[in-house]
Amino acid sequence: MSKSALDEEGLRLESSEGRLSTITVETGTNKRTGEVYETQRTGIKVSGSDGRTHWFAPDAGFNSNPGVQRYQPDLDKYDYHDARQYVADTLRGADFEGWYKDLATVVERGLAEGGSSTELRQVLAARQRFPVAVLDADGMDKLGSQSQTVWLSDDTLAKQLVHRQGQAVGLEDYWRVQQVLEAPQMIIADRDLHLKFIRQDDKWWVAVVKVTRTGKENYLQSFYITTEKEVRRLMRNSANVEGNI
Repeated sequence: MSKSALDEEGLRLESSEGRLSTITVETGTNKRTGEVYETQRTGIKVSGSDGRTHWFAPDAGFNSNPGVQRYQPDLDKYDYHDARQYVADTLRGADFEGWYKDLATVVERGLAEGGSSTELRQVLAARQRFPVAVLDADGMDKLGSQSQTVWLSDDTLAKQLVHRQGQAVGLEDYWRVQQVLEAPQMIIADRDLHLKFIRQDDKWWVAVVKVTRTGKENYLQSFYITTEKEVRRLMRNSANVEGNI
């Protein structure tokens, strides 16, 4: 994560040097051959509230990079409406729900054991991602992207879970990302390669999308609820604003 991104999130960079380690653990045995199955767990030493040092890590298998194993189609080859429907079905599916809940459980436990945001995100990064929205042609043009797919990575979801503790954005809200992107009341460009899409429904919703420098991939960077007061502040402080309240 870049220094500018850390500053924007109000985070403090913490070094994990000397505290991050990977161990090999047994995960089972083949009953027919007797072969012992092993996998790796990457964890970090944290200071607990009891004053003792604990080794925190996700459960065995979390570091196995499920993103490589789980098939995700190339939605850029799909018609917009077909891709949109695929994403809607994905967000209602068991795979997305399981991924979300697994991360939420690990984050909750890690925070309870004294892990910092930076440490937790290092440990949880398994390069898994899910599509959460599809941009129309106008949205792609505004973002300067060659891709219509908007991905949610495990790193961003971990960040959301760490910094949205106690807030009202949950698993059941990610379908709203599509609504915000396709019918925003306002679009703000206040950072290079980023757009803030803002929409009011029952609340004010903000979806921040970043395009990679190659223009070939888009990632949801943040999704949160805000207030009209904050929306007006964003309008005042941003030179590039499309739309209005």
